[in-house]
Amino acid sequence: MLMWDLGYPVKAGFEALPVAEKRTLISDILKVLASLHGMDTPQDKLPVHQLNAEWKDWCLDQLGKLGSRKSWASPQWERTIKEAYERLDIPHYQSKCSSVITHGAPHLENVFYKDNEVWFIDWEWAAIGSPLRDVTILMQDVYDDDLIAYVPEYYLQCMRERGGTWDNEDFWSDLSHLYIDHLTMMLAWEVEKYFQGHLSEKRIREIIEWKIGEIERVKTEEMDRKKFSY
Repeated sequence: MLMWDLGYPVKAGFEALPVAEKRTLISDILKVLASLHGMDTPQDKLPVHQLNAEWKDWCLDQLGKLGSRKSWASPQWERTIKEAYERLDIPHYQSKCSSVITHGAPHLENVFYKDNEVWFIDWEWAAIGSPLRDVTILMQDVYDDDLIAYVPEYYLQCMRERGGTWDNEDFWSDLSHLYIDHLTMMLAWEVEKYFQGHLSEKRIREIIEWKIGEIERVKTEEMDRKKFSY
């Protein structure tokens, strides 16, 4: 009944929205996430989220299968992922921001907008972890440079308005490591959707090129940030 009452997930019409409306919708979602992250709930009731090599290994396997089937699949995609995980040591990264309650899967298929309110479904991945865990998963359905830059900045503004104190370096470090891990995770999922016939060849190539480009960009920016912070 809940799904019926809420209608369609935000993702169903998101791509067709003008950029200004996308920004407004994302802002509303980020406000709700900031509210969730500010909740004072006993943290021993939920598992603790930690980065590991699980998504990297699955994504490399998916891209390997794709490469064995399609001549247009580039080996460079796998090399980009391996290098990012190795250079930033992502599987061993320890989140720096204060741990909060996270939804764990707030991509736009799990977000509904009904009667001017934001609703989340699918809480099975809820865990204690960095708030950037949720922010970087939300970013997986955004394919626009300006909106990608807007998401963390607006979230940071929301949390500061709620009285949160954030170390700037910790915030951007968590963002970079978690964003790359979730780009890799979602890339594997999107390839699986393609294998199952849910995405066209044109669309999966667009998705792969975008996400690989983001992984390369964020890896380079994080390495530069670390270099200049010493």
